[in-house]
Amino acid sequence: MTSKSVLVLGLMSGTSADGIDVALARISGAPPHLHAKVLRHTSSKFPPALRKEILRVAEQHPVTAGDLSRLNVRLGEVFAEAALAACRKFRVSTKRIALIGSHGQTIFHQGKPAPYLGRRTASTLQIGEPSVIAARTGITTIGDFRPADIALGGQGAPLVPYADYLLYRHEKLGRISLNLGGIANITVIPV
Repeated sequence: MTSKSVLVLGLMSGTSADGIDVALARISGAPPHLHAKVLRHTSSKFPPALRKEILRVAEQHPVTAGDLSRLNVRLGEVFAEAALAACRKFRVSTKRIALIGSHGQTIFHQGKPAPYLGRRTASTLQIGEPSVIAARTGITTIGDFRPADIALGGQGAPLVPYADYLLYRHEKLGRISLNLGGIANITVIPV
């Protein structure tokens, strides 16, 4: 990333599946001197039937591959609608948004390896198809943050610690940040 600032949208839905949070942020610089500032944020609720299905699948009730695929695409549509509604609410043209980062909806997460088919395996699954979001909004969309972290040996929570660092670091004070949710994270931010 260059020193030029860009506008990005972040999409997130927690394990409670109550809705989608959308944040508009301005990002400039490059690591380790990356600067991010949240400019606006909003939330939208899932339709009740969709929320019920998300929770049913996340609670490990039987689901066919076809239904899981359809739910993945349907969630991508809803995430795209939330992004477009946020742009309208914020009065920001989609042409000004450099990218969308979509966490997706976690329906399974096992950050620590456990036995599976003769091998210890960590795994995670988020749905809400990023390619659908990109197609509907016309904005480059990135996703699969948790699986990428697990593939590199992490526990599948790469965004919160880095965001905490960007947003709450201080030149003279060390800080600790606690993110409470279905999966809690503690971030230690040294001086």
